[in-house]
Amino acid sequence: MANHGINMILTICETRGNDANEEALLKATSARKNIAEQKQLRQALRDFEEIARRDDDNNGSSEISGTERDEIRSLLSSADLRSWDVNFRGDGTVGVSGDQQHNASMLETVRGRLQDAIKDLEADDKIGNFEIQDLLSRSNQAETLKSSVRKKVDDTASAVIGNVR
Repeated sequence: MANHGINMILTICETRGNDANEEALLKATSARKNIAEQKQLRQALRDFEEIARRDDDNNGSSEISGTERDEIRSLLSSADLRSWDVNFRGDGTVGVSGDQQHNASMLETVRGRLQDAIKDLEADDKIGNFEIQDLLSRSNQAETLKSSVRKKVDDTASAVIGNVR
């Protein structure tokens, strides 16, 4: 009867340890995916910054050409941010009044959204790391308890054998 109870405790400890390990592996896989998304977004931001700084006709002013608009849309699409509408006006010139101001604002909006998406992923990554650490801690606790129970069983068996002799 006592053996059955001990075996149940060992089984529960093993199950809890295995569950925590499996969950930690799933979280780690999710964290790797998150890191890959962060890299993709950082690259998209670098590419966007280059497009925004480009002076195609060397006249000292920044214009967002049709090709560059398409590049920005493609960049956002490849970063899985298709829902963001990039709507530049007029000839795409960036400045301080009218359509130019709208275009400058559009560039800042895209830049800000890319930066916000990166920050959100970084925050998720930090939370994920804490969850993984907690799961590994629970797994270690279950393993420690299992070892402790096995040691007590072995010590008890040795004591009984010693008393019989």
